[in-house]
Formats: sequence, C-alpha cells, structure tokens
Amino acid sequence: MSGVTVAAIASALLIGGGWASGADRAFAETPATYTYIADTNNNRVVKLAPDGRQTTVGSGLTFPSGVAVDESGQVYIADTFNSRVVKVAADGSQTTVTSDLSRPFGVAVDASGAVYIADTDMWRVVKIATDGTPTTVGTGLRYPYGVAVDQAGAVYIADSGNHRVLKVASDGTETTVGTDLNYPQAVAVDDSGTVYIADQEASQVVKVAPDGSQTYVGMGVNHPFGVAVDDSGAVYIANTSESQVLKIAADGVQTTVGDGLAAPEGVAPGVSAPVQVTGVAPAGTTGVEYSFTYTRQGIPLPDLSVTAGALPPGLSLSADGVLSGTPTQGGTFTFTITGSNGVDPDVTLPVTLDVNAAPTIAGSPPPAVAGEAYSFPFTTSGFPAPDISLTAGSLPPGLSLSVDGVLSGTPTQAGTFEFTVTASNGFDPDASLPVSIEVSTTPTIAGSPPAAVTGTAYAYPFTTSGFPAPHVSLTAGSLPPGLTLAADGTLSGTPTQTGSFAFTVTASNGTAPDASLPVTLNVNAAPVIPSSTPSGTLATTGSSGTPLLVVAAGLLLTAAGATLTAGRLRRRQHPSR
Repeated sequence: MSGVTVAAIASALLIGGGWASGADRAFAETPATYTYIADTNNNRVVKLAPDGRQTTVGSGLTFPSGVAVDESGQVYIADTFNSRVVKVAADGSQTTVTSDLSRPFGVAVDASGAVYIADTDMWRVVKIATDGTPTTVGTGLRYPYGVAVDQAGAVYIADSGNHRVLKVASDGTETTVGTDLNYPQAVAVDDSGTVYIADQEASQVVKVAPDGSQTYVGMGVNHPFGVAVDDSGAVYIANTSESQVLKIAADGVQTTVGDGLAAPEGVAPGVSAPVQVTGVAPAGTTGVEYSFTYTRQGIPLPDLSVTAGALPPGLSLSADGVLSGTPTQGGTFTFTITGSNGVDPDVTLPVTLDVNAAPTIAGSPPPAVAGEAYSFPFTTSGFPAPDISLTAGSLPPGLSLSVDGVLSGTPTQAGTFEFTVTASNGFDPDASLPVSIEVSTTPTIAGSPPAAVTGTAYAYPFTTSGFPAPHVSLTAGSLPPGLTLAADGTLSGTPTQTGSFAFTVTASNGTAPDASLPVTLNVNAAPVIPSSTPSGTLATTGSSGTPLLVVAAGLLLTAAGATLTAGRLRRRQHPSR
C-alpha cells in the first residue's frame, strides 16, 4: 500500500459571516500504523494499535487466512472456510465482496479500490472491479495462495503448486520473480518494487530486489504463511507454526507483535491518518429545516461528536458529520466538536453558530401622567435583536421611542394616543403592535354653592378639570335632604329641610392625588303668604291722609282706605279735602 500522510487540521469554521473565535488547529506530522492479523485458528482478524491495544475486526469468520487494508481504512478479509471475501468499513459495517469462490486464501486491494482474490481451490486469481465486474488474472496457476498489487497495477501471485511467484504486468505480460522457491504461500511488494515472498516449505522469507538479487529477512522463521511491508520499510511475517507475527524494522531490529494468536496466516499494515475536519456552516433560521455536512478526512474516517457546550435546540450532529434538524430557538450557540478515529490526538473544534429568528414584540404600556417622568420597555425577541420603530400614529408629546424598544420621557399633553410600534431584524415577517396609551392629569374641583330654599328647585355644577374627566362623589358629611350629587359634579334637587349643611365633595380620575372640597350649604325657609284678609278695622295714626300699615301675627293689615288684592297692597285715593 502506498503511504498516506495527512495533517490533521481542525479548521476554524466560518459562521454567519465571521470567523469563529478561538478556533484550534491540531497537526499530526506522521500517520500511525496499525497491524491487521488474520488470526486463523481463532477465527478472527485482530487490529493491533501502535500502543498494543487489540480489537477484533469483522464477524462470523471461519479460518480467515488473508487480510488487506485500503487507503480509506477499509479491511478486506479472505474468509477461507466460508468461501467468501468480506469488506469491513471504517464504521464497522460488514459486506460481502463476493462469495463465488472456493476456499480463498489471499486478498489484496489497489489504489482504485479493485480487489484481487487468490481463489485457491479454483486455481485462479480473480479481480473484482469497483463496479463488481469479475475478471481472471494470470494463467497456468496451481493452488495460488497469495496475491499482491503494486502502484503500477502489476499483480504478484504466490503460485504455490508451481513453486513460483508470477508477476502479471498491467498489459498482461507475465514474468517470474525469485528462484528456488518451495511452496511460496504469500507475497508483498513495496513502493520501490522490492518483492517479499513467504516461502512456506523452506521456512524463510525471501527479499527480491528490483535487480533480481535475493536475500533473506527475519530470524526464527517457521513455515510462514503471510508477509507484508509498510511504508517505513518494516517487514511483517505471519510466523504461523510459532503462532506469532514478527516485525523486522528497516534497521533490522526484530520484535514480536500481537498477543494470544493461534497459527496466524495473514498480516497487513494499515496506515491510519489523524483527523481533518473542514466546513463552513451557515447560520440557521428558526422553524426552517437545516442540514450541513462537515467534511471528514482520516484513516479510518473519524466519528464526530459534541463534547462541550450545546447545539441549538432542534439540531443534532451525527457521527458522520451531518448537522441537521429544525432549530426552535434563535441566538448564538457555542459548542465543541471532537473528531476521533482512534489515532491520537483527537481533534477538538470550537464552533459558534448563529440561529436567526423573526422578531416578536409585546407590551401594554400603563397610563402616563402629564408632567411626570415615564418609562416603559416593550418586550421583544428574535435574533439578531430587533430594532423598534414607530410606524403609524403619533406618540404623546414629550415621549420618544428608542431603537431597543423603550418608550420614555415626560408627557406634556393629556389625552388618549394611538400608534403602532414595529420590530424588525431583517428576517420576515416584521412584528407590529398597535398601542393605545392614556396620558392623564390630576383632578381639580372648585365651587361655592349659593344658599338654597326649601321647596324650590336647586342646581349647582361644581367646576372640575383633569384627564380623564374626574368622577365627583360625596366623601364626608351629608347633603341637605332632597339634594343629590351627580358624578359630573352637579348638585341638584329640591331641598326639604332648612339648616346649614357641611359636607365634602371629592374629584377622582385614577390619577393621584384626588381633589377634595369642603362645602357648607345653607337651606332657608320659603316666605309664608296668607290665603285671606282678616276681618276688622285697624286704627290709624299719623297725619290726615296717611294710612297706617300694621303687620301682626304674620299678616299684613291695612288702614282705612287701603286694600290688599292678590298679595298687592293698593291705596284708595281720597278726594282732596
């Protein structure tokens, strides 16, 4: 496999038109190498991490003998006794490449994704193209156990029954690689064209240079069934009869890798690159379906998750990097996305995401009082924060409306004022609110009612002012019997009792303070007029010709020569003497 070096770059995400603050950048200078082992007699494939951790790849395997890994981290397994080749994706999902086989022992994959299978009991090598089309590679094969492919597309076949390694060039030309082989079981090739052969019956691994010279690799090799080479030049040997895997570094240092193996027959290095996550996530809008996919790179592909903060309500992030849903709340949300593929270090990415929301506005301003400072904040929502403006009608004189929705000032004129305020933030629809506000003034009352007369109709209006028009009521004392006080301040009726009456009238309109007026009202008796003239003659005094008028017991009496008619006193004229 060709080498892959990927720098893990946690790119800052451009959110809503600006770079997210505090974005991290993480770099890994070299990839990490995993070792995949076909642990044949344990019916499993083992993935061995650089730190020695072992995990199992694939399921349902029986006597797996060959393994290969492509540049995206997908693992291909020759599941020998199940006569199939399976592919295990980086996310762990498993599919069958083909089952039209008979006890396949070897498998390889090229840079294009084409799979090569040593279909041993069928004496052939099958190439499965990326579209699934099978073709046969090589001729005259006898029990081929191993297969490899180089960067130029040449295929190398461990043609065991013919005791040779066959090279089939991309144009179909066939040549033999190596000499004096004894049942070669596996083959590998590095980027320089050097070929490594697991010569099983000879219990040795043969290294064939591009010039054809042969040397041997490894010590203590015992019936090797598998061989591989990584980009650093390290050679891996499935030392089957010793139930171990040998690793011979480029400097010749030999170590044993893996634990608990049982007659492993296949081995393959897999280059796992650290994580790269990129993407420019746009702002969302409440109530509008949202979907954005981050671009992931790494071998294997990383899983993404939120490890700090919180996503906008209504959105979720899938492991494969899809941020989706329908946001339900506007605002600026900060959270951290972590990409992990098992290759240290993980990459953490701080993200700032805006969710826009159409504006709303609400509020019911209380009454104001002329001459008194006033302030009322309308309640608004939306993201970005909306601007508030007057879009119809007029504010009470002395008041103003700020862009953040505060109605304030000192009103100078009483009355009821109707107007419309509108919230807008660039996201439709704008929100409008009709408003009615009352500016009041404190009440006053004045007046000095004249005296009343019993039995005579009476009406007196007290003088009031204030807005709204005040309500006048009796708040102390008692009105003269027969009189009532109307809410508009009119004292009226026909008094029935004489006397001096003290009481208090108060004007109120809901604006403090109320106005009170103490009142004293006199009610006098009406004059009494007799219905007839008393009989008798009164003596007169005074000079001749001057009648004497006498009032007695409330009756008007006249002297001789005067008469009282219909309440009028008339004097009878005497002829001059």
